[in-house]
Amino acid sequence: MGLLFDATFERMWAFVRRSVSDTATAQDVVQDVFVKVQSSIGGYDVTRPLIPWMYGVASNTLRDHWRKQSREIARESLDVVDEAPPSRDPGMNALVGGDRLGELEAALQDLPEDLRIVVELRIFQDLSYTEISSALGLSEPAVRKRFSRALSTLRSSLDGAASSELA
Repeated sequence: MGLLFDATFERMWAFVRRSVSDTATAQDVVQDVFVKVQSSIGGYDVTRPLIPWMYGVASNTLRDHWRKQSREIARESLDVVDEAPPSRDPGMNALVGGDRLGELEAALQDLPEDLRIVVELRIFQDLSYTEISSALGLSEPAVRKRFSRALSTLRSSLDGAASSELA
């Protein structure tokens, strides 16, 4: 398990960190990912690629984290949880110029989770549609459609932000 951890930690950390702005919480989520990987590795189908399977575990762990957090917030009746903005990712610069980076990060955070995860796996983790399909348990056409919808939504958000600046 140590070799698997060493070989995949950076990828899992980057994936989780993009969705969780608090470092301590991100560390907890990544730890949960590896605990789940270790406990379910016996049932892993060796005919499937390992990395997409691990992204699937990470994606499900993030989903569990957000559900748990939502329940806690509702239970405690908190108004708004203020979090630090997500860390700057060099991959973001490939999508937009540095002057619009903040707008892109905000637009990404506003995407529904099912679309945001596909964008993050495709662009920031450089997975193929087939690998994403395997990781998320979706058909490849469904992944392509989600990615296309996400890009369209991002384009609209960024165009809207640019238009409001000109007005």
